[in-house]
Amino acid sequence: SPVAAAAAAAVAAMRPKETIEVTDLGVQHQVVQQGAGRQPTANDRVTFDITMWEDKIHGGIKTVECHGVTCAVSDGLLCDWQREAVLLMSAGEVRHLTVPPEVQEWVLRDKRMGYAEMRLVAIHGED
Repeated sequence: SPVAAAAAAAVAAMRPKETIEVTDLGVQHQVVQQGAGRQPTANDRVTFDITMWEDKIHGGIKTVECHGVTCAVSDGLLCDWQREAVLLMSAGEVRHLTVPPEVQEWVLRDKRMGYAEMRLVAIHGED
């Protein structure tokens, strides 16, 4: 009905616009849940969850799923694109990332885009 269509359009107009930002490393970031508070510094320790796929976000070919990982932002545990993402996030924030083949540091069957969902669980302060 025209009334239902108008109502659906009004609801859609009120939703936040989904924006995709491209970082210096060429990784596409989409914030899917806002965080709160400050962003971490290179000296902070953080806890995060990360899931990675070969085909798409929440796709069928999951390559990595890690929950509750705690490390220093400057730690070698994080590769460059993960560190870049963590430094842009606030606690509680969730981002969908599209990682170009040239900056990936996990093994895929062939060199193509990789996809990740990253959640910054907590910022613990400096070591």
